[in-house]
Amino acid sequence: MIGKQTLISILGGVCYVLPLMAQESAVEGMKEAAHTFFQKSIEKEKQDIYQYLDSIKSSGSNRQHDAEITDEDIQLVRKLKAIEREVPLDYSPRVKDLIAKYTSDNYNPYMCRMMGLGQYYFPLFDKIMDEVGVPRELKYLSVVESSLNPRDISSAGATGLWQLMYYEAKTYHLTVDSYTDQRMDPIASSYAIAKILKEAYDEYGDWLLAIASYNGGKGAVSRAIQRSGKENATFWDIAPYLTQQTQNYIPKFIAMTYAMKYADENDINAADTELSLRTQALDINKRISLNQIADALQVSKETLRALNPSFKKNVLNGTEGSPLRLVLPVLDKKIAAE
Repeated sequence: MIGKQTLISILGGVCYVLPLMAQESAVEGMKEAAHTFFQKSIEKEKQDIYQYLDSIKSSGSNRQHDAEITDEDIQLVRKLKAIEREVPLDYSPRVKDLIAKYTSDNYNPYMCRMMGLGQYYFPLFDKIMDEVGVPRELKYLSVVESSLNPRDISSAGATGLWQLMYYEAKTYHLTVDSYTDQRMDPIASSYAIAKILKEAYDEYGDWLLAIASYNGGKGAVSRAIQRSGKENATFWDIAPYLTQQTQNYIPKFIAMTYAMKYADENDINAADTELSLRTQALDINKRISLNQIADALQVSKETLRALNPSFKKNVLNGTEGSPLRLVLPVLDKKIAAE
């Protein structure tokens, strides 16, 4: 026969064990619920991506693409969406091909140089784009436009990092004369392109259309929108009605943005360039030659020209009323004194 004290002891033990078992059961239930939720979220994401990729197959410029959707497609969409901010980074077969090109071994030396030059130019662009109020990722258009060569001149006369035309320089108050071409000036030209793109966005309400209008012209984009017959047409809706160059321009920008953002995992490392140095700026308010400056500072003329691409001649024609901005390397004090 079990005594009262023994019974209390046994029941007390049972009462102690049961809450522990209940807690463990609750924890397991929560784990299972979380796992189920996670799996459903993954499946939902996959379904959304499949629907997105299916819609691409039948959209304007991609009607010819009937290939099966692959795991690589899904992964690229995920990665593009992960870095997407204000500018849509849409996926398409052409974007996929260009991503493969820009991240290939053959293209690596070029991309490494772009990353190296970008260490000098991109902080300048970011500051200006923040000031004007446009997305920072637009800076990668400069790689597509000129391969970050401020002296690049196209057959049509487009000039500089952003390939600005003469009429655009005049519209946005850039100096173009026998001494200076500010389309080649990294700062002055970047203010101009930021304003151009912002005005286009204000008109179209779509960053990809704004970018397309910069490449192909506002008239061409507006006509393409009309021809598409859609009220809220996207770039992909109007692409068939644009030139081949503009059709390729947006995928190039998206793919270049991807390559730059995922540089590390694609072994794209910044190469040393002629601009891999610290700099400072001075205002020159008199007429002086680059040779005099180079000799005084013991800096090569090539370095001065690389840092000041907008100067067309060996002479700077600055005045008190209109000083010129001269970029110089920051020299080690010991070297400068020798």
